[in-house]
Amino acid sequence: MERADARLLTTVLAGGPLPGEAGELSEPSQTPTEMTHKFHVSVSQFEFDPRTGKTTMVIRVFADDLENAITRHAGRPFPLLGRDGGEIGKDQALHGAIYRYLQGRVELRSRQGRPVPLRWGGREARSDLVWLYLETRLPGGIRGAQLRHRLFCEIFDDQVNIVNAIESEGTSGLLFDVDDDFKVFQRPRAGS
Repeated sequence: MERADARLLTTVLAGGPLPGEAGELSEPSQTPTEMTHKFHVSVSQFEFDPRTGKTTMVIRVFADDLENAITRHAGRPFPLLGRDGGEIGKDQALHGAIYRYLQGRVELRSRQGRPVPLRWGGREARSDLVWLYLETRLPGGIRGAQLRHRLFCEIFDDQVNIVNAIESEGTSGLLFDVDDDFKVFQRPRAGS
């Protein structure tokens, strides 16, 4: 890995911006959906509320990767952004297509190995990035739960999916590549 690549990956792993997140396009003539980026990465945050048992997952992705994935999965175009970078596609069909795609790519199991359904919580888009929201109840917290995160792995052989889990005891993380299966959330790092 080149030094610049390693530096950028370290920044993203630490929760920093994805390439292009500042809203700048790789070339002035490109629109956000035409923009190309060197890295294929998603960054997710799992947050557990011990009072309610509710867990929220926020997945941050590049709009063009998501558009490509749901178009392939659904077999028809689902544009996310207009030529000016403004959000289009706010209809229920788009939300349904995104959720159906996610159901086969992001899977959660309890500590006992039972499937835990993830409910659609919506999405937000800005420039070339999209935030996807999933929700569930996970009594007992994140520790010991199992996650499989294969978002975009059927498209990019270098896809990396980063997951940070936040609980009252601290933060833990998982890193997924195209060959990974379910992984277990370990004990959070104290004070992180």
